[in-house]
Amino acid sequence: MNLHTLFALDAVMSLAAGIVLLAFAREGQRPPAPAGSAVRHALGALRLALTGRVTLIVFGVFGLAYFAQQIANPFLPLLVIRLIGGTAGAAGQIGIVFGASALLGAILSPFAGVAGDRYGFRPVLAAACVLAAASLGALALAPNLVWVTVAAVCLGAATATAISMVFALLATAVPEERRATTLNLVLLPIYFSSVAGAVVGALLVRDGLNTVLWTGAAISLVAALLTTRLPAVERAAPR
Repeated sequence: MNLHTLFALDAVMSLAAGIVLLAFAREGQRPPAPAGSAVRHALGALRLALTGRVTLIVFGVFGLAYFAQQIANPFLPLLVIRLIGGTAGAAGQIGIVFGASALLGAILSPFAGVAGDRYGFRPVLAAACVLAAASLGALALAPNLVWVTVAAVCLGAATATAISMVFALLATAVPEERRATTLNLVLLPIYFSSVAGAVVGALLVRDGLNTVLWTGAAISLVAALLTTRLPAVERAAPR
């Protein structure tokens, strides 16, 4: 299997997902469209979501955490190439290492919700940012593929945990009148961080791959520090 086959398989799976949605997803009755232009409503939604203190801090943490990872993520396959000493067989090794890390990270992510309920969403979000920083630092120091795989699994788990805690914080700490609008815009930090992270990473990699990874680790720590500005959120009482 080569890259052309891989992309063709991705295309078929994406098409299948779209067909499943069209065939089986059923939407409820839509409410009447509000009066006014779409641009005015979009600007109003942004104003409503971004004028709340909690929302700004959560979006800041989320944006920094994702920015740190987007600085590093495009260059992680180069770690595998660096360790195996060439590109021969690198594609398979890259797929195994980062495929396994993504799978295990997804498996571990449900435990984030349990930890958030037990210890609080804010501490778990801070811990996820610290884990991401430690994982990026470990990747910079990795002596072999096993080390890279373990660090990548930890990074994947940290990412999944951070996303879960962001949604939990917004769902519990944002006032009800702002909540729906805020949750609709929760991916906004990802859009900006994806573009900015790729650009900054491309500039930093000129000084070496480790510069990219250590910079990402430092930004993740800044995100962890920013969580201390969040108000404490009461945990749900155990049933």
